[in-house]
Amino acid sequence: MERRPAAVPRRWSTRPWTGPSAGEQGPLGELGGVPVRGTWLRADAVGPARYEVLVGVLGEHLPVDLRAQRRRLENEQTQRLDLFLEGRLLTLVHPVGKPRPSWGRIAEEALG
Repeated sequence: MERRPAAVPRRWSTRPWTGPSAGEQGPLGELGGVPVRGTWLRADAVGPARYEVLVGVLGEHLPVDLRAQRRRLENEQTQRLDLFLEGRLLTLVHPVGKPRPSWGRIAEEALG
């Protein structure tokens, strides 16, 4: 059985991407030529949110070297995004009120 976060609609995880259907937005962007669908979410049900989360689902699995990704993050001295890519799931935690990162920056850090 496929595991996915409750916030990710089942149709995103089972249907191949063929373009937006009625009421659905187009892809956020692409990672390695693979379209990514998703949205920004705020956990503000109990009070004002300080962070928002980008939840994205890739159209297909991209191989990612997690050990190399962790080593790069440990060695970088620059301001990094709080981003994680595993399998087809992309998550990014970002402070509310600050400008959202460009898709180019997200893709660079996810695949970098």
